[in-house]
Amino acid sequence: MAMIAEGRIDPGVPHRTGKGQRGWKLVETSRGYQIVNKEVSMYYSMADKGQARLNKLAGWRLVSAAVKANLVGAIKAANAAVKKFLKTK
Repeated sequence: MAMIAEGRIDPGVPHRTGKGQRGWKLVETSRGYQIVNKEVSMYYSMADKGQARLNKLAGWRLVSAAVKANLVGAIKAANAAVKKFLKTK
């Protein structure tokens, strides 16, 4: 309560920045493309090796689980994009 009175914390006010969510990028590498997120917070939120217990208990998926769940849809989207491209050639 003293910290609230001093103004050092303000409960009830969200302090989320959205940096982790906006940090996902598609990067071209020598072996193709890779999806990366260099935001430090994502290591504790979703990393297979570094996910905090709090996030796990709250139901956050690991990166590997998110990729596995979305892989079929990603392949379908890629195939559709290739077909659309080939029709223009």
